[in-house]
Amino acid sequence: MNTSFFPDLSIQLSKRRSRCVLDPNLALSPGGATLARLLAPYVELWVGPEIFNVIDSATLYQREPELLIWPGTDQTEVAAVPEVLRDWVQLREEAGRYLYWVGDALRESFLPEDFDESLLSRWEAASRTLDSRLPQAMEATGPLIAAMRDAAALCAVLPSASIVSRGRRGELPSICRHLQQWGLVCEKLAPEDVLASIERTAFLQLLVTAGLAPLIWGGLQIVVVHLSVPHVGRLEPASGIGSESTMLAEAPCIALPHPWEGARCFCNNVV
Repeated sequence: MNTSFFPDLSIQLSKRRSRCVLDPNLALSPGGATLARLLAPYVELWVGPEIFNVIDSATLYQREPELLIWPGTDQTEVAAVPEVLRDWVQLREEAGRYLYWVGDALRESFLPEDFDESLLSRWEAASRTLDSRLPQAMEATGPLIAAMRDAAALCAVLPSASIVSRGRRGELPSICRHLQQWGLVCEKLAPEDVLASIERTAFLQLLVTAGLAPLIWGGLQIVVVHLSVPHVGRLEPASGIGSESTMLAEAPCIALPHPWEGARCFCNNVV
């Protein structure tokens, strides 16, 4: 085409940013706040409210890090907890420039302009119903468990979202191991899977563009986790009827599946 006929015409194509929920195991690891700050300009990055609850109690966890991390955690990571929390306290002061999050009310949340507060009720329902599947045991409690539950629920209700997680060589990410305990089937995608390969290539390019290569070279392993929750639509309030609990109360004879029934997760080792 001869463009001389259109001297003032300019065309700009833009691609929607990927939507990612930050795994608390990655967020609260050494370099987690740096990763969030560098990655956020290139993806729509979300966190659950429990991460902010941890930051609110930073003084306690800096003094007693064993209350925050898993028993048997490497001592170098234990020693890093105070610095990790200092980084997050600083990042929270600037969080509106980097992160989106949900809270107990709209005024305590920070949502993109194209989202409305119905996201809050759907996230609350997803978190509550997933919580009902957690094992009733001491090891199924604590801030990291609550933060992982929040992250999974957020990923379930956010369209086209995935979880950016921290990997360990030869193991499923911690969040996937817990999702298994909560009744989800978890599958580690094979390297030769075509879609997984395409995603790895695209995410690696994103990491390089964001300036995160030094963290990767330093040993950080990134895994992208996808959730398939076929009954997530049950978390949508029906127009003119009310909440999920109201719907169940008004139709006691209908055996409806649990919102998390048949849910699965797929993890893709990016690097």
